Amino acid sequence: MATLTDIEKFDGWLNLEESTNMWDNQFSVLKNMFYDKDKRIQTRRGITTFWNSIGSDPITSYFYFKNDITWAWMALCTAWTVMYKYNTWTSDWDSIKTWLTEFETDWTTRTRWSFAVYLNIVYMCNWKDAYADYDWTTYTEHWAQPKCRYLIYMADSIYWAWADAAPSTIYATTAWAANAETLNANDLVVGWDEMGRINWMKDLGNIQLVFKNKKIYSVAWDLASSQAIDGQNWGYWHRAIQNVENALMYYSDAWVDTVKARGWISWASAMATEPKSNDLRKLLDKITASQYNNNAWAYIAPLNNYYFSFDTWDDSVPDTTLVYSSLVWAWSQYVQPPVYDYGHFIDSDWNFQYLAASATWWQMFQIETWFTDFWVWIDCELKTKEFDFGSIATWKTFDAVTIEGLKNEGSDITVEIIVGWDIVSTSTITDDYANITSWLVTISSDPLSTSSISWWVGTWEDIDLFSYLIRIPMYDSDSTIQVRMYSSDNPNIWTLEKIQISREDQTFDVFPTANIW
Repeated sequence: MATLTDIEKFDGWLNLEESTNMWDNQFSVLKNMFYDKDKRIQTRRGITTFWNSIGSDPITSYFYFKNDITWAWMALCTAWTVMYKYNTWTSDWDSIKTWLTEFETDWTTRTRWSFAVYLNIVYMCNWKDAYADYDWTTYTEHWAQPKCRYLIYMADSIYWAWADAAPSTIYATTAWAANAETLNANDLVVGWDEMGRINWMKDLGNIQLVFKNKKIYSVAWDLASSQAIDGQNWGYWHRAIQNVENALMYYSDAWVDTVKARGWISWASAMATEPKSNDLRKLLDKITASQYNNNAWAYIAPLNNYYFSFDTWDDSVPDTTLVYSSLVWAWSQYVQPPVYDYGHFIDSDWNFQYLAASATWWQMFQIETWFTDFWVWIDCELKTKEFDFGSIATWKTFDAVTIEGLKNEGSDITVEIIVGWDIVSTSTITDDYANITSWLVTISSDPLSTSSISWWVGTWEDIDLFSYLIRIPMYDSDSTIQVRMYSSDNPNIWTLEKIQISREDQTFDVFPTANIW
């Protein structure tokens, strides 16, 4: 008699460990998929260009700010040796400063800028050029001030760090940032030199944190003292530390962690850290020590997505992107162009557009928009674990696999069933397997538009998803079975809800006699 096994609620995330050791609801491949607001695994949105190109070199930094008095906005970016400001009237990027430094001392890493805003004036630094401000019309350099790499506005002061002569010192302007041009009015040595350089400062509730190469420190607001929050955690790169829900996510030298506040505990002990990427270390281990400070991160709250782009080829170009769902606490992987920086833009109708700065091209991208990458269909793929049902050595005969999910009308999904090492069945889920008489759910989440994703499918607000159901019969035997689903044409929007596997366990096993002693 056949045994039926149901696998559902696929919220176990991407896992790069040995496939048979994974949880049943995890994936060995999860490419260009994300978890939507209903906690479903779904194909991702696409990428398009953001207005006109910029110069002829990669874009290293991007910054957006809206004046809280006049509601005027400013979008800045840097490429080559020029800083640009976006011009909404021409859709071009106008130069506001030239003769900036393009590379750091290794002549490989392009300079990355850090920005802070005080009283609607933007302050900026990149460690190589003069500390400067931009007051909407004039770019002013402050040569008498130190050259710093990291700049942040907290508690009515501007804080900065990474001075070559004092790598463990955090500096701050006068109280209430009365003079944002006087950077070093206050200072504090954090952890001393043997604990490495300061990599970033960030506030979490009423606690100020300083991230170093070896530890994370809790620092008093008046810069009177500091204390390590624990003995093992540390963090790198100012773009790699982001607020996600009620915690900070950051990159250490081996994994992605979170740090958040604990109630009823005071001072440094009020902070608790937790690793979030233990199942992905095979991929994160490709980041060399020279690239710890060359990552790009972003958090898009309406999508609950946290993006982590990093370098796996040791060339200072973040070529690989992981996406973390703060709603499901699950990882997936995006295949997209390399990115130096992320940001956003708010148009005159208050629509948010989420942007990425190309690390290999002179173009800003808009991400999570439409359902193609530059008008090319997106390759989406998922592959389950290898199900051995608790016994790798038992011989099993698989009768059928039933798959249930949602899809839009006009899209096709290819399914491969892998038994042992062989693909034993390939099927296509078309509209014939969907109930298109009544829709079950409508795509309706930020960002939205009225643009059609194809000539026969509706607008973003009213793309209906229909329930599909397919049963794939077979009669193949081995010790494991695996399901792969993918799509690479048409504007595909689909999910996986449930898999049911029918099998018969044999009374004998396939354990090699040579392994018995």
